[in-house]
Amino acid sequence: MCYRQVSLRPVSLVPHRPRHLPAYWSTLMQEVTAMSREIRAEVDLDCTADAVWSVLTNFSEYTSWNPFIVSAAGRAELGASVEVIIAVPEGRRLKFQPRIFRVASGKRLAWSTGMFIPGLFDRDVSFDIEELDGGRARFVHQATLSGVLVPFRRRAVRDLETGYAVMNEALRRRVATVAASRPVAPGEAVAP
Repeated sequence: MCYRQVSLRPVSLVPHRPRHLPAYWSTLMQEVTAMSREIRAEVDLDCTADAVWSVLTNFSEYTSWNPFIVSAAGRAELGASVEVIIAVPEGRRLKFQPRIFRVASGKRLAWSTGMFIPGLFDRDVSFDIEELDGGRARFVHQATLSGVLVPFRRRAVRDLETGYAVMNEALRRRVATVAASRPVAPGEAVAP
């Protein structure tokens, strides 16, 4: 019987760049191994956290003020599924059904969604509201993108970043409009 000695050597997940491929090959391969990305957009608002929560969770009104999430149907409840349609910058509309996995009334709403096969392009999106001094609030819209397609979906990531900023600005205008149209309670201070 003859035995052959086999030596094992570690294999790099980021192979060297073959000469015939573009210079960004190694950068691309590093991104493939990372397979996740964070997006964050925030805005300070001249209203209370409760007012922001009221606008954020009133899905049926999204069509009248939200240029990014142009339609949302469902309830802001733990475990609920929400039907969402987003409009990306080039006019395309994407429909998906995230499941709400965290609700903290007046503070946080978070949902999760992905493609038809988990691990391809998954998104955990959260809407956080922080109470600030002087009856103001901060709205933080963030997402964690993960999956093997994240490095290859750069355009989608850019579209989401743009959409988050556009939505935050629209939310700022919406809460200002809602606050201005709300009747003043007796004894309540009125801003000049």
